[in-house]
Amino acid sequence: MSTPLALIASALRLTGVKAAGETLTVQEKTDTLEALNSVLGSWYLEEFLQPSPTEVTFTVDGDTPNPFTLKTGGDIDQNHLLSVSEGLIAQSDNQRYDVEILTWQDWLRVNNPEDTGMPRKVYIEYEHDMTRIGLWPKPSGTYTLHLYGIPAFTPILIGGIEDELGYSLDMERAIKYELAVELAPEFEGQVNPHLTNMASSLKDRIRNKNTSPTPRQQFEASMNKRTLHLSRTPEGGL
Repeated sequence: MSTPLALIASALRLTGVKAAGETLTVQEKTDTLEALNSVLGSWYLEEFLQPSPTEVTFTVDGDTPNPFTLKTGGDIDQNHLLSVSEGLIAQSDNQRYDVEILTWQDWLRVNNPEDTGMPRKVYIEYEHDMTRIGLWPKPSGTYTLHLYGIPAFTPILIGGIEDELGYSLDMERAIKYELAVELAPEFEGQVNPHLTNMASSLKDRIRNKNTSPTPRQQFEASMNKRTLHLSRTPEGGL
């Protein structure tokens, strides 16, 4: 597994900007890490990196703005969500109850929006850098809201430039070539057809791999087809 710095150095070598063993200045590390974050953030949104659902938990009460913002520096100071699949609300005794996820149109049809009690409906709106969340009824006490969804991409900070990324070798190679194409114009490096073609080819390979069924999915599909075939077999024999 590579580190961000190792990927950056390798990408710069592909463009001819840096030689093997040549170090980067502090400013070069900052600039190239920004470019790497741009590539990773874009691939994250395109689901090339296949973000995993996670649980986000926070406390809401009568003083929580309604609706409130979920973002770094927002009403709830946490990374925002790109999507939410389900939610739960918990009381102080940790007893959990399902909450209904509402669309904007559903939210507009809510009767008595100023009602208070234990929230049972959650309105969620996704914006560029935040998630806006409304609760109905408004919290009458202190509750813990659990939301399950896809978190936004978290950029790599300069302090983590030598931490392992944890991607597969195929993914790292694809990122390296994509990053090389991204960095070459900025560093006056070479963007030759081989480099761009390899970047495109490796990205397509990742796309196909992500959309192809796994061996288990293929097996289950074949069994489902066999079951369907048997269910349609006329009585009296196969």
